Amino acid sequence: MAANWVVPGYRHVRELGTGSTGRVSLAVEIASGSQVAIKHLDKRLVVDREFRSRFRAVARLIAELNDGNVARFHRYEEWRHGAAIVLEFVDGVALSGVLRSAGQLPAQAALVMLKGSLQGLAAAHALGIIHQDYKPGNVLVDNDGGGKLVDFGIAARHHDHPAGTPAYMAPERWSAGTCTPATDVYAATAVFFECLAGRPPFTADDPIGLMREHATAAIPFDLVPGRVRELVAYGMARSPDDRPAAADFLRELERIAGDRYGELWEEQGRAMLAELTMLSRAAATTEAAARHVIAGPQVVSPRRVNLFKAHPVALTTTVGAILAAAALAFTQLGPSASPLAALPPFHGTAPSPYCSTSPGTPPSTAAAPSTARPAPGPSHTLAPTRATPAPTVVSPPSCATTRPTHGRDASRHDKIGDR
Repeated sequence: MAANWVVPGYRHVRELGTGSTGRVSLAVEIASGSQVAIKHLDKRLVVDREFRSRFRAVARLIAELNDGNVARFHRYEEWRHGAAIVLEFVDGVALSGVLRSAGQLPAQAALVMLKGSLQGLAAAHALGIIHQDYKPGNVLVDNDGGGKLVDFGIAARHHDHPAGTPAYMAPERWSAGTCTPATDVYAATAVFFECLAGRPPFTADDPIGLMREHATAAIPFDLVPGRVRELVAYGMARSPDDRPAAADFLRELERIAGDRYGELWEEQGRAMLAELTMLSRAAATTEAAARHVIAGPQVVSPRRVNLFKAHPVALTTTVGAILAAAALAFTQLGPSASPLAALPPFHGTAPSPYCSTSPGTPPSTAAAPSTARPAPGPSHTLAPTRATPAPTVVSPPSCATTRPTHGRDASRHDKIGDR
């Protein structure tokens, strides 16, 4: 892929990061001035003709998916040197980053996250779209505690391995390699388990070990609260025929959450998520400021570093974010109800490549326009159409696996093809 390739009609602002399936940048649509996230697909995907052919078909359906729990898909663009997806820009933090900082979530917050994901999955399944790789890194949490799903239908071929992330893959994904609505429900429930327990349900050191655990091992229910174990058992049933559809699972979740956590469970859970997201961003900003001081052009004795003088803007913003989070917890939850009192200490987080790293403020769009020019040659663009296609399940691209590890090690979410 050409390094300077720019999607026509958009102005590059800055790089946001790199994920397992490509690099993501912040851009501005020239016609409207609105911010978007552009994902330039990894070369492994671009050179896979079968993937490109299938993703074109999936992209036509994704363009029709309009749900508040899914990052809006704007267009899919192919060029001589690569391919890119233009998505809604979400100013927030990946769920994987929140978990890396907090360790685990209060039950109400985990229920809110699962509910939003099931709503987005139900809308996608109604159009015949399978996510294929639901994981914490593909759920973005905004500043209000809401979640949005990204990366529908993106999976690369790597030898004979199925697509997805092994820590969250249903047993049938390992044996048949098939992606269905039931495999999405299983993955979403496995992530729900991780939100509650602070670790995935199965934690073998290699894909073969994980395959055996998903197929035969008992779910460690003792790691999650008793009041939600029924939901875990329902969504992670070993047979896909015993798992509910996303819409049915959503109704059962709302019934159990209301009965066991009260009428205000959703309001409380969303406030908790908002607080944890703000603190996760603050921790990331503090780490970035510390790295700037240590690796800056001046050599400063560690014993004499004055962080406020060395980096006043970042640290002032960090303190403001922490105070705002505390105020939010006090006003919405009460002084004794903040989830932070019961959570492990923070250890910092790496933000999602889709997200801004600024604590609570959208990035500036005043950057100078890019001077890069599109490479010559024909383009292939897919944008939303007026007609809604008939609901048919799209066969997924073949899959790649990842190598999970214990704890909050980010490498557990990386694809095996990326080694």
